[in-house]
Amino acid sequence: ELGRTDDVVLNTGVSNATIATTLDQIEPRLERYDPDVVMVMLGTNDTKERFCATPDNIAKGLTRLVTKAQASREAWREHPEILIIAPPPIEEGYEDSDVGGEMGSGCIEKSRLLAPLYQKAAELTGCHFLDAGSIPGMKMYPYDHMHLSPESHRLLAETLAEQIPSFFSQA
Repeated sequence: ELGRTDDVVLNTGVSNATIATTLDQIEPRLERYDPDVVMVMLGTNDTKERFCATPDNIAKGLTRLVTKAQASREAWREHPEILIIAPPPIEEGYEDSDVGGEMGSGCIEKSRLLAPLYQKAAELTGCHFLDAGSIPGMKMYPYDHMHLSPESHRLLAETLAEQIPSFFSQA
């Protein structure tokens, strides 16, 4: 049950992480932390123009990452669960922000197409799915339009706290 004193949430994310850079890190992280649940929320950085990745490419990479995590189950507890979280789409205005030039063009459009593709990836791999962009009130920071605002972090955490216990009641 979530809320026990031994429940710990670890953010092992890395700034500027992409699905490709996480592929080599997933197995060592699973072995080190022995998680009950792994939440994967990647894809925004993968939309950068310099990577030339289509939304389909990004979703296939995510499927590969999840499949790799599932294949290393000996590092996991008895009933590991994986939650694929589609990040909220990049909002209009990012082009004029400090990071707009780094992302390049086409990022907004690509980011808007990820959620349905991630949902299909979750179905294909037997994972749970959450479209963070569908959470009511979800907004991005106004300084870059692509990172969650403090309020949106709270909304995401509340949604996860509601959903994660159901993963174990289904088992």
